[in-house]
This record gives sequence, structure tokens and C-alpha cells, in this order.
Amino acid sequence: LKEVSVVKTNQLNGAWLAILIKIMFRKPLFIRTGYDALIFSIKNNKPITKRILFYFLTQLSLMTSNLYTVSSKDDFEFIKKNYLFKKSKLKIRHNWVLDNYKVDFTNRESKKIISIGRLVPQKNYKYLIKEFSNSDQIIDIVGEGPDKESLQELAIKYNTNINFLGNLRHENLMNIMNQYRYFISSSLFEGNPKAILEAMASGCLVLAVDIPNNSEVIKNNENGLLYQLEKDNLLNTFNEILLNEELSKTLSTNALKTVEANFSINKMINDEYSDLVSLSK
Repeated sequence: LKEVSVVKTNQLNGAWLAILIKIMFRKPLFIRTGYDALIFSIKNNKPITKRILFYFLTQLSLMTSNLYTVSSKDDFEFIKKNYLFKKSKLKIRHNWVLDNYKVDFTNRESKKIISIGRLVPQKNYKYLIKEFSNSDQIIDIVGEGPDKESLQELAIKYNTNINFLGNLRHENLMNIMNQYRYFISSSLFEGNPKAILEAMASGCLVLAVDIPNNSEVIKNNENGLLYQLEKDNLLNTFNEILLNEELSKTLSTNALKTVEANFSINKMINDEYSDLVSLSK
């Protein structure tokens, strides 16, 4: 450890050891977070003790790190407002994805929708199931979680065509993603949404809830569609886009351009290299 130039952790939970190494060996510390742990603990109704723990761990990490990066503007503004630290050490570094576009939009499944995420309340699959009640569209959900049985029962109750595909290896998921025209996210809250970015990189037309972290990525009617969590709002938005294939193709193309410009692995590599060089001087 005496020979390293920079200490880095990609998770706030791993910051304890990284901070200790920084103190012991007097090395610059780089802490990266993909989402804000305090915000997620509040929205997931975690015990107050856990919220306090995340607050103080974040405060300690901000005070001791030389560089602290977040993946979204929303997290950036929240941390600036709620913690005491030298503001210049805070930067935005988005998640990155690989370009996965292989199949032309018109040659994809038009009667199937894909969604990805753990089967937990945050992902709000109950809303998705209810919106597509008695629809001829088939929804394929990739992911596992404690809500699987209750969601299966709800799908039967509302006569929603839904397949729970379970967990897939990332390579397999990327191979099937570009077979779908439409990707839907019904999440109540997100960080910098990796599944949405991967769907955009695969050329899917993304429909997502109009929440701050999603709207940082998706510009409505430019590179995707945003909807409100109200009865029939998602279904009406979806049905409207079904009737406009040219607009669908345009949104799909623009989504890929957005990823290439802002969320590509090449951009991440350049930013990461620049950050590491600045810390190791």
C-alpha cells in the first residue's frame, strides 16, 4: 500500500477501509458513488439508525476524500446543500455503458416490452401490471426479488401478459435487449439509471417515470418518453407512440446518440484518467 498512488472505492459502504488506508499511508482518496445512500435509505423507509449512519459516513467521506464523485446532478445538488465540505472536490461522473445497437428498430419485437430491475417496491411493478391490464402486449421482466409471488398473483388478477425471466448474465441480457423496441421503467426513484442507459444504448425506445434523475438522461419527445405515475398515463403514452413509427425510430436513434455523447465507456475512461492524474500529482 505504500507504493500506490491513489486509493479508490466505488461504494460508500467500502469507504471505511479506504479512509483508514488514506490516514495510515497518507495517500489521496477517491470515493465514487453510483447513488446517494442517504436518499435511498429515506425513500426505502429504512430505520432512522441506518439513515443516521449513512449521513455520518457520507459526511466523513466528504471531509477525508480528495475527490468525491456522484453519478447525477440531483445527487450533486443534494450533497452540496446538506453537507459541510470543500465544494471543489465534488464532481459528477455519470455511469457508463457499452454501445449495444445491433438490430434495426423496425426489425424488433413490436408486441413485447422489456423491463429490468429487482422485484421490490422501488421498481413499482404493480403500476406497470395494472396499466397493461387486458393488453395484448407481453411484458418481459428481468430480475428477481421478494415481491415475485405477489406480482405474479397481481398479473393474474389484472389479466396482464407478463413473463418473469429471473436474473440473466449481463452478456445474455445485452444479447436480447436489442430484440425489443420498447423498454419501460416504472421506478419510483433512481440514481443514474444504468438499465435505462443500457436500453438506450441498445436502441430501445425508453418510457420512464418523470422524476429528476430520469429527466437528466431522457428529454421528453427527443430521445425517449417521460410519463406521470397516474392511472392510464403510461398506457396512453405507449398507445400514442405505437401509432407513430417514424417518431419511434427518431427517438431510438437520438437515444443512442445521447449515450455515445455522454455515457460511453470512452468518455468515462478519459474522465477517470484525468481524475487519477490530478490526484497523483
